[in-house]
Amino acid sequence: PFDNLCSTGDSVGNSKYEMYMGNFTAILRSNLSPISITQGMGDKVFEYCDQNVDNLFDVMESHYAWMTNEQSASSFIFGIALVIMISGLFLFAFLKEFVPGCISLFVGSYHNPEKDSGENFLDQELIAAYIPQMNYPGFLYPLFTCSIDNIDHKHIPWKDSENSYDCYSLCNDISTLFDNSEDAELILKKPIFNIAMQFLPDTAELSKVKDGSYGSLT
Repeated sequence: PFDNLCSTGDSVGNSKYEMYMGNFTAILRSNLSPISITQGMGDKVFEYCDQNVDNLFDVMESHYAWMTNEQSASSFIFGIALVIMISGLFLFAFLKEFVPGCISLFVGSYHNPEKDSGENFLDQELIAAYIPQMNYPGFLYPLFTCSIDNIDHKHIPWKDSENSYDCYSLCNDISTLFDNSEDAELILKKPIFNIAMQFLPDTAELSKVKDGSYGSLT
């Protein structure tokens, strides 16, 4: 703690402070008892000075008259260390927000946290393939506008409990139109509708796949 007193460098013997020489009586605040004070010629003179340093830049100053050399050096070192720490915190906060943004401009940051479940795509019972079809009045389910002979019917998103899928294929209806036509053989050489295909892996190749089967629908 500081007493907020600074030495003036003068003594009571100076003509400026002659009025303070002699015997005086003071009252103690603690118990209001009087005490006797004697001021001699060689006693030093002190005056009030504000020793409260509450500014960061003031801490770095070392020219306060009331400070000793050790206090001046300590306050200067403390001020420099404080400036370095605050600057470091601001620099860290800036780099933490700015640097990742810059890196993301040049380096991909995507990563997939998912893990392989070990289940194969075509083994999923809930897979519904897109099959071109159209709704027609009088039919409970849509009519296929492509050939479905080359796909597993379990991937069709609906099922008629009474009729097979062939009943809803327009390909079968078109072929019956040309049964008695002279050009039937020539016309049926090329498919009239698109064909839905399912590609399954070769058994030999499948044994080389570490994670199981694969395949696709198109």
